[in-house]
Amino acid sequence: MEIAKFYPGINVIISSDPKINNLSPSLVGKTLITQTKTMGQYLGVLDITLSPKITWKSNYFALNNLERKKQINAHKIKSMQKQGGSQAELGLLQEEQAGIPAQMKKLQQRLKQQKGSSYQVEFVPVSEMLFEDSVVKAIID
Repeated sequence: MEIAKFYPGINVIISSDPKINNLSPSLVGKTLITQTKTMGQYLGVLDITLSPKITWKSNYFALNNLERKKQINAHKIKSMQKQGGSQAELGLLQEEQAGIPAQMKKLQQRLKQQKGSSYQVEFVPVSEMLFEDSVVKAIID
């Protein structure tokens, strides 16, 4: 964040700090900052489309926040259902979760009409199904 503040000409900062978990992109000034953890469990994929005037589309970060909220809520709902949490609290969470797709659709429609830079991020779990490289295995062994 400090680098972005002191060097506003930098468009994107990608880090891999082992002390920080996966971090969805956030905007500091005009700099997009993101982070993927170095534990080898996820591959951070960032697809950026820069406009000639490097300004980020508005509502882009709100859409990203809703996506995160959707994932967090799904995890909370599943956990509450297993552990038998408060029915009132569970109902409120499910109601909130049900409204997120409509909010996201509205933001996506607005984004299509805007000009500016955009990004798409995905943290892809690295599967144990990947083939084993004999050269790498020999080095490790």
